Amino acid sequence: MIEQIYEQYLDFYDVIEKEYSYLVDNDLEWEVFHLRFLLYYLARYKFDIMHPLFSYHYRVCYRLYIEQLLISNDWVGG
Repeated sequence: MIEQIYEQYLDFYDVIEKEYSYLVDNDLEWEVFHLRFLLYYLARYKFDIMHPLFSYHYRVCYRLYIEQLLISNDWVGG
């Protein structure tokens, strides 16, 4: 299930990686970061299926999460 959800968002992850390319230059670190947030999100919101509305929510939450990490200087990548 997680692999299927992850694969649905590969295009979104590519956009994120391009926008924040100055933070991480390693593909493996990006993949770990994406998977870690996906697991957190699924556990936090207890979603078992990614409906279109949840998809929008996921994308917004992910962007907010990255911005909050940057603001708090807790970015651990790169």
